Amino acid sequence: MFHGNGVTIDVDGSVLPCTHFAGMPLFSLLDNAERVISPAAFELAWNDAGGRFRERLWVYPADECESCPAWQKCYGGCPLFWTRYDPKIAIRGCQ
Repeated sequence: MFHGNGVTIDVDGSVLPCTHFAGMPLFSLLDNAERVISPAAFELAWNDAGGRFRERLWVYPADECESCPAWQKCYGGCPLFWTRYDPKIAIRGCQ
């Protein structure tokens, strides 16, 4: 999700950043006439809406993440995790 290497498509044609973001689409695969958008339109939307979303993800959940040896593996963990838990408390076990 951090690098934009994968895509999740919901049953209604919504492009999601991850399977856990159901109901929070980046954009739709379908245009106003319910036709699938072109690859070029997909790429534009993916780089625009998806790019803005990925930029928001690239925020360390805690200062400790910057020096953590596992940073290249977890990238600070799942963004949904940080909506529920305080990174300053949860990160302590990582180091």
